[in-house]
Amino acid sequence: MLINEMSEEVDLAPHEIEFIEWLGLRAHMHGEPRISGQIWAVLVLASQPLSAADIARILDVSKASVSTNTRFLEEKQLIQRVGLRGKREQHFILRQSPYGQLAEKSVRDLEQRLTFIQSCKSKLDNEEARRKMGELETYIELGLAMWRGVADKLKTDAQT
Repeated sequence: MLINEMSEEVDLAPHEIEFIEWLGLRAHMHGEPRISGQIWAVLVLASQPLSAADIARILDVSKASVSTNTRFLEEKQLIQRVGLRGKREQHFILRQSPYGQLAEKSVRDLEQRLTFIQSCKSKLDNEEARRKMGELETYIELGLAMWRGVADKLKTDAQT
């Protein structure tokens, strides 16, 4: 990704555009703002910290939209603000090893789902409904085991 600050031109390769759009669509499919996924993708591709103005120019969106969505990504602990010497504007970078945080959030979410499913299942009188709820419980348990393994692996990798 080439950003020429002097001419304000952005030169994105087709595969970079495709990646930015793909991650934006994935974010949207998961109920998150599309632009948050696009900003995430831009910061994955960036070789330097980017200002909100840089990001807005790359994505052809407003700085207000960038501001809203960078706050969202900061709350998810995917990105962080950094100050650059001689620059008044805050800049953004992808956090170091951010994916462990995402995996841990998935674990917490699945633990909550499992607790809820188990509570609901224990109150059912209908044997067929209990059987189906048990299948859902097994599905969530398997997902939980997988995400725990991912979180542990990423935590171990981050420590080395």
